[in-house]
Amino acid sequence: MSVPRPSRAALLLLLPLLALSAGASDVVELSDADFESGLAERPGLVLVEFFAPWWGHCMRLAPEYEAAATRLKGIVPLVKVDCTANSNTWNKYGVSGYPTLKIFRDGEESGTYDGPRTADGIVSHLKKQAGPASVALSSVADFEKFIGDKDAC
Repeated sequence: MSVPRPSRAALLLLLPLLALSAGASDVVELSDADFESGLAERPGLVLVEFFAPWWGHCMRLAPEYEAAATRLKGIVPLVKVDCTANSNTWNKYGVSGYPTLKIFRDGEESGTYDGPRTADGIVSHLKKQAGPASVALSSVADFEKFIGDKDAC
């Protein structure tokens, strides 16, 4: 018994679906050549993943990091640097293990993210970091909205 081959028409119908699934990433990839300028183009808070593509922990983090980038789009940019191809950058920032997640503010390193390696953990932490230190509540409705927000601390 032979397995039927898909028709040309069926394959043509699948091409747009494949194109959608291989869509553009919300994670920005930078290199030694454009790391500094790439951060300068993104003022404020930025999370940078220093990774090695073949390392198991990096492979497990990749879909979580991508999901976090999508959820944080327009709030906090997520960047990645392939350390196997960009040794100047990882050496400059003292990266000694993979993946390493570092927080930058206005182009300057401000800390390391050591929280959960999940989209939810990354999003929660960065929203708290990106949010204002205080919020002016001028009405009862504003107060109720504020305390009803699940991300409020």
